[in-house]
Amino acid sequence: MWKDDVSLLNFDNTIHLICSYFSRSPKRIRVLSDQEEEILGFHLKLLKPLEIRWLSIYKVIERIYDLYPALISN
Repeated sequence: MWKDDVSLLNFDNTIHLICSYFSRSPKRIRVLSDQEEEILGFHLKLLKPLEIRWLSIYKVIERIYDLYPALISN
């Protein structure tokens, strides 16, 4: 069902784009980590969604929500 709905598929693609943007570059990960420490006061690791478990998407979305202030400052 997740992959059948166009809006959910677009949302899923956006999640993958955000995660891959940061995971492909150690420099971006370091900058994100520094921003987290500065803005949030602690460090959270950005999770990557797993294709085999659709429930992993929830945890990824939750982590992106928690990291939102640091993500938008990059």
